[in-house]
Amino acid sequence: MTHPLRKALIFVLILLSSTLFLSGCLSGYGEMKPNPQWQELNSNRQLPQDYKYYFCGRSNIPYAVVGIAPEWTFKGRFWFDTDTMEQVYYLVDSLSDLHPHPGPRVSADILSAGGAKIGVWFSHYPNSVVQVDEEKKTVSVLNPYNPNNEAGLSVIHGH
Repeated sequence: MTHPLRKALIFVLILLSSTLFLSGCLSGYGEMKPNPQWQELNSNRQLPQDYKYYFCGRSNIPYAVVGIAPEWTFKGRFWFDTDTMEQVYYLVDSLSDLHPHPGPRVSADILSAGGAKIGVWFSHYPNSVVQVDEEKKTVSVLNPYNPNNEAGLSVIHGH
């Protein structure tokens, strides 16, 4: 094998290996896609009643509220169950904007790694990390608040 051909083959193998490695590392993560329709559904008190809702932060000024589709199981540390839809609406309406650089209230679809809609996000934080196990149908969303960051964000704006 000639020297340039050998270099090209090694480069292609490294590129292919890197691609496979990165796709395996990223496959366990979902994402959030802004969807202002959720704001309207909340205002009209028409959020899906079959979703299970959770909040993080204090019960009178939470950092975020998530709703998870019934076929999924939520595994979140520092998140609390809600008891009624009235509580869900109260929590969304009471979201904290007390961190140093609050943005407008955001609503977003929570998407699986494959792009399926599996939940909803409400917060003044633009997004958070979504971890998904599609085989086990489990999802976790990290608490968006980081007290060690001046902005209070545990993720980068714009995701």
